[in-house]
Amino acid sequence: MVLRLIYIAFLLFLAACGELSFENPTDPRNVSHPGNIAYTSFTDERDGKSYKSVVINGQTWMAENLNYDSPDSRCVDYVKRNHTFQDTLVSDGGYCDVYGRLYNWETAMSVCPSGWHLPGKAEWEKLLSFASWENLKSKQGWGKDSLGKDTYGFTAIPNNYNNSWWSIIDGSGYQYNQYSGCTYNCVYSSVRCLKDELCGSKPFNGGTQICDNGVIYGLCGNKTYDLESQRCNNNVIETKCGNNAWYDATDASLKCENNIVKTQCGDEWQGPYDPKTEYCDGSSIKSYGSFTDTRNGKIYRTVEIDTQVWMTENLNYDTTGSYCYSYSEANCGKYGRLYSWATAMALPASCNSSLCPSQINPKHKGICPDGWHVPSAADWEALMRYVDGNTGNVNDYDGRYGSPSAGKYLRATNEWKECVDSQYFLNRCEDTYGFAALPGGDRSDSFFGIGTSGLWWTSSEAGVYNKTSYLAYRFILHNFSEDAKLFEANKFILNSVRCIKN
Repeated sequence: MVLRLIYIAFLLFLAACGELSFENPTDPRNVSHPGNIAYTSFTDERDGKSYKSVVINGQTWMAENLNYDSPDSRCVDYVKRNHTFQDTLVSDGGYCDVYGRLYNWETAMSVCPSGWHLPGKAEWEKLLSFASWENLKSKQGWGKDSLGKDTYGFTAIPNNYNNSWWSIIDGSGYQYNQYSGCTYNCVYSSVRCLKDELCGSKPFNGGTQICDNGVIYGLCGNKTYDLESQRCNNNVIETKCGNNAWYDATDASLKCENNIVKTQCGDEWQGPYDPKTEYCDGSSIKSYGSFTDTRNGKIYRTVEIDTQVWMTENLNYDTTGSYCYSYSEANCGKYGRLYSWATAMALPASCNSSLCPSQINPKHKGICPDGWHVPSAADWEALMRYVDGNTGNVNDYDGRYGSPSAGKYLRATNEWKECVDSQYFLNRCEDTYGFAALPGGDRSDSFFGIGTSGLWWTSSEAGVYNKTSYLAYRFILHNFSEDAKLFEANKFILNSVRCIKN
C-alpha cells in the first residue's frame, strides 16, 4: 500500500482587524461543552489536570484535547507579521489551555495517562461510523461555514495548525481529520485519549492490542502476535528462540533449532546467529564492525563488502544546512540527516550553483568523519558491480553504470513500505550484504519519499561532463523497482549521505 503525505489545514476565520475576539463565534476560546451531555471526569495524576470524558457508541473518549506538558510537545501561538496574525508553534506559552498541546508521533505514542491510550484505526472508524464529523465538531471555534453540531459531546476543536488528531494505523503515525480520513506522519498534531477496555477481566489497549474470545493479542502493523512468545520490533513480529534470542520467523533464511537461531548462509544452516550484529557474506557469517564519530560520540555500524568498508547507517551529523525529514528529530535518529550537495561536501554554498572540481579530491572527506569520505560515483558503481555480479549495464548518464538488481540486495528488510506491507515484495528487500539501505526520502520544494525512496549524494559533479554547473550525481533506490542507478540531481536538493572508509 503506497501512502502519501497529505497536509490538511483549516484557516481560522479572524475579525477584519486580524485580532482574536471573544464575541466571535469562530474564536476557539469561546468553545463550550453541550449542557445536555452526561459527562464524567478524570484527573491526570502526572500534573493534576482534570478532563471531561464522554461515552460514545460504547467507547469512553476524552472530550478535550490532551494538555500534558511533555518533551517535544508544542503550543499554538499567534505572531503578528505584516499587520496580520499568523499561527506558529512554541515550546512555552501560547494557547495550550485553549487547544491542548500538540505532539510529534513518537511522543504521542506514549503520552496518554495510565488507563488510557492513543486510539487505533479500528477505534477511530468505530467512532466515525457512528457519528459524522459534523456531529463531532464543536459549535464554536471553526470557520463560520464549518461550525459543527457537537451532538455527542466530543467537542472537536480546531488547533489552527493542522486540525488533526494522532492515531495508530498499521504501526505508523496517522492523523484523522474532517476531510482526508487520515494523513501520514505530519510533524505535530493534537491527541485525544481513549479509555482502555476490558478483555474478559483484563484491561487492554485497543490501539496496539486486539481481544479475541477473551484472549489479548498484540498488534504489529496490521498483523496480530502472541504476547507470550512474540514481540513487535520496528513493525516486525519477532519470535522467541531459547531464553534470550529473538528472530523474524517470516524470514525464510532464519530458523530456530534447539533453541538456537540459525541462518541459511551459503549451502548450510549456520549459527548461533544474531541478525542485529551479524550478517552472511556469501558463505560465512561475519560480525558488523563499529566506528565512533569523535565529533558527537555517535556510533555507526560498519560492514565490509568486497574491498570496501561502508557505514550501514546514514550520516547523522548536525551541521548548518542539514535537516531532519519533516524537521523531526526522530527521523534523524532513524534515517540520518539530509544535506545539500555543498553541505555534504563541506564546500562553500556557491558550489551548489557553480562547478568546483578544483576543490574536490578522489577521496573527498566532506561532512564525513576523519578516515572516511563521501563516496564518488565510481565508489557506488563498484558496490553495484559486486552485489549484482556485474550484470548491470552502462546507462545513458555519461557512461555511468546502472544495475537491474542491486537494489534488492542493498535494501534493508524493514522500513520500505512495500516490503513491510506485502509478502509479495519481500524479494525486493533482501539486504544480502548487510548494507541496510533505508528509505530516508529527500527534500526539494518539500519533503517527499520517506518509506519509498533512498537517495544519497556522491562527490561527483555531473556538470563536469555536460557543463551544467548545478548538477551532481546521486545514488537512487526506489520501492517500485529492484534496480539501482546513478542520476543527475540539482545540488540544492537535500539528500542522505552514506560514508565509505578511506
